[in-house]
Amino acid sequence: MTENKVCHILMLEDMDNDVELIKRAAKKAIPTAVFNVAKTKEEFLEKLNWGVPNVILSDYNIPGYSGLEAMYHVRSIHAHIPFIFVTGMLDDEEKVAKAILAGASGYVLKDKLNTLADVLHAVLKTSEARYAKEEEERNRIRGAKLKLQKINALLEQADLADSNKDAIMRLVTEVQENLILA
Repeated sequence: MTENKVCHILMLEDMDNDVELIKRAAKKAIPTAVFNVAKTKEEFLEKLNWGVPNVILSDYNIPGYSGLEAMYHVRSIHAHIPFIFVTGMLDDEEKVAKAILAGASGYVLKDKLNTLADVLHAVLKTSEARYAKEEEERNRIRGAKLKLQKINALLEQADLADSNKDAIMRLVTEVQENLILA
């Protein structure tokens, strides 16, 4: 994340003291961070609908809700958003493995918040690289579709035998369908 670019962070945390400690640790890594804090499932789902954050920081256990449930929900609608557990509950290696395998981008123990900056930098760097690659692919497909539209326009104006024109049009349509599936 560039130094002057605002980083929108959605935080799922029910303890006010922990919210402030996590904010302070995150601000050390990203001074331009802007936080949206949710303390309940309902608030989290509502604030997730306000806009797509750059990263989500979540406790593992929230009364009436779990961080894993929150992560599964986020993955189902915004698979690209980095999701980091910031918790005191993942000191069990099995839980850590389960969270990571389920799709977490990382985790930080609350008693080791000094590591949050490194985790945030690494996760956001990976996320930006993935987004750039996906954007490059979208642009490639967009360009190919545009070229096919131009071919269609030229074919409609061309003075070709109808059978040749139909064969070329079928090929163009087939290529368009393959691009759509890509």
